[in-house]
Amino acid sequence: MVSDRPMDSGDGTVACNGGGGQGADVPELPFGRTPWQMHMGLPVKMLDVNLSSPGALDNYQWADIPMADDTGWGAAPDPEIIGFGGPGTSEIPGENWRDNCMKAVNYTYF
Repeated sequence: MVSDRPMDSGDGTVACNGGGGQGADVPELPFGRTPWQMHMGLPVKMLDVNLSSPGALDNYQWADIPMADDTGWGAAPDPEIIGFGGPGTSEIPGENWRDNCMKAVNYTYF
């Protein structure tokens, strides 16, 4: 039986077998992470169309993803778990924001 799981070769490499019977040596890499960063993005964009639904993939066509060196990047509220959200985080304008919520996009980046 051929396994798709990597096998430790004992010399700092991992032998990977893609199921075809021939293994390949791949260097073992250390994994880690940096604290979460957050960018509040651009101001709310009001659209001339209604969004199809909250979170739908086509809603992201208006996103303007900031570059890694953009000065708007900073620490997330909790750099370990992000800790962003809850009441008051929406920036959609209007006294009754529900009237605007399907015509507005606002992106926060992590």
